[in-house]
Amino acid sequence: MAKELSRTKWKTGSVVGAGTLAALLLLGGCSSGASTTPQNQTAQQVTQTVAVSQLPLDVTGDIVSETDGCVNASLFHPGEAVVFRVRVIDLATQKPVENAKVQVQLSNGQTLDLHFGPHPSAKQVDESYYTILYKIPTDAKPGTIDYTITATTPDGRTGSFKPFNIPLSKFTIAPAGKDQVVAGKSTS
Repeated sequence: MAKELSRTKWKTGSVVGAGTLAALLLLGGCSSGASTTPQNQTAQQVTQTVAVSQLPLDVTGDIVSETDGCVNASLFHPGEAVVFRVRVIDLATQKPVENAKVQVQLSNGQTLDLHFGPHPSAKQVDESYYTILYKIPTDAKPGTIDYTITATTPDGRTGSFKPFNIPLSKFTIAPAGKDQVVAGKSTS
């Protein structure tokens, strides 16, 4: 029994000792840094660099009517042109990413590659972002086309965007030739 008791005390003492040691190490790690060695500073810098390089991209986008002067729209007819506009921001630098591979995946199976450039034109630049013009086929069936926008940088970081799942904000193809009013004007 005496041997068991001494082992128990030793085990308890080790646990307390290990807990105290862990607390001291934790407090040392939270110090002002005056006692941090160069090796520890390097490890901290590497950890911060890895964390920043793994931040995802912030991808946002919308669709606009090409014929109505880039006005946000969601309802289109067969034969009309839709412009996908996408902004990709590097969360580490908070600056636009100009060299990402940006694609729109449409629920009809098509994939569109976007291109980075100034808009509305090179002569009068408001800002630069990714765009692609998509001409709706004249034989397109009425209904919604869901889409996802993805961006990938050369170093492998990614981000994606899906519009809200609200009927009025979905990319919708109206029946051809129907009298409809879109944004205050007749479409027939």
